[in-house]
Amino acid sequence: MPEAKAVGGRCAIVKDQHEDLPEWLGYHEWLGVSHFYIMDDQSDPPLDQLLQPYIERGLVTHRRLEDGPTMAGDLKNRTCMLMNPDWRQLCAYNMCLHDHGHKHQFMSFTDIDEFLVITDSTPDLPTLLQDYEGYGGVAANWRSFGSSGFKQRQPSTLSSYISCLPINAYGAHTQIKSIVNMAHAVRLAGVHHASYAPGYFAVTASGQPVLNETHTSAPDYSRLALLHYVVKSREDFANKVWRGDAMKGPGKGELYWKKINDLSTVTCFDGLHAEQRWRGNTKSHSAASY
Repeated sequence: MPEAKAVGGRCAIVKDQHEDLPEWLGYHEWLGVSHFYIMDDQSDPPLDQLLQPYIERGLVTHRRLEDGPTMAGDLKNRTCMLMNPDWRQLCAYNMCLHDHGHKHQFMSFTDIDEFLVITDSTPDLPTLLQDYEGYGGVAANWRSFGSSGFKQRQPSTLSSYISCLPINAYGAHTQIKSIVNMAHAVRLAGVHHASYAPGYFAVTASGQPVLNETHTSAPDYSRLALLHYVVKSREDFANKVWRGDAMKGPGKGELYWKKINDLSTVTCFDGLHAEQRWRGNTKSHSAASY
């Protein structure tokens, strides 16, 4: 009899974010993620010592990434996939899918400044994902947060940042990240979306097809949301700029910092409430903010 697959794995590429990982791992383990694949993008020091307790528990698999040309060459040799060696994040995601996707029903591919929250009465992520087994994947729309006025790094992301962008702010929240059904995924076509087998596609939380691949026509927070702490404190943002973009994009600077904070005119307690449920070990979710 074949071994049952774990419901939800999660892959992330991480660089020099040692202090952020424990909260991100602990919260998402509570939510129901069964295993994490941490792709270490040349962190200094490496993440292995920090992650060792999680590795010993069987919760984390850690891989220190090679240089871009080596990763792209490895993918080409093993999968015939042609990949831009500058796109380290996409290379890492496809390595996750190729090496570990067969172990899971679903895998999500997100950053560690992104926290999934359930917004209806579903008790946990595995229960929620049962309703999407017939689709290529389910899309989680961003809900983006500003700095809440903090200059220094805060000990908890979830409980500290409560200033967020209005739902309709410049289309920021139509962007998605994907929880991908491994039965129907071919590859990660981009860091936000996958390519699926013929006849399969991703849907929003309410079951509407995602036709644009990376965006929905409107944010759908009916069952889940992806809280995106895109700047956090001034200190965190400076470190983010220093780390650079693992997709070799133009990067984010002072204008972006100002834009996000100027637009963060709404108060959102969703991260704080999620942190309280996690710490209190209760599965009672609420959609009050949506």
